Amino acid sequence: MALVKRFYDPVRDSIEVDGRPPIQLSPTGYRDCFALAQQGSTLHRGTVRDDMSYRVPGASLLMLDERIEEARRAVDAWDFESSLAESLSTQCNNSGNQFLGGQRQHLTVARALIRNPRVLSLTKPPAQ
Repeated sequence: MALVKRFYDPVRDSIEVDGRPPIQLSPTGYRDCFALAQQGSTLHRGTVRDDMSYRVPGASLLMLDERIEEARRAVDAWDFESSLAESLSTQCNNSGNQFLGGQRQHLTVARALIRNPRVLSLTKPPAQ
């Protein structure tokens, strides 16, 4: 994943985006094409809305709420999030222990989808 996200450049062979090597793109612009949703990911401190909108560049609040709703429906998180007492205003902590594992995973995948990545990687964390 570090190679794909261009934390390193390949020594031989190449990775191309639309037929262009990543070296021709800005690292930030290139990385914005990708999103990673790991099983067991941590949530960000703040509300569910804050967590889901983490690293969404240049989105207005109205656009952000529309993208959050689309992502929640896409990952089938609509029902459980709507059942939360404060819905998107429910507070999260880093461990996310107020949510079940599957609920945290839904939030993590929805957070990745909101950014409209060209490539979405769903992975399990490495064995400890």
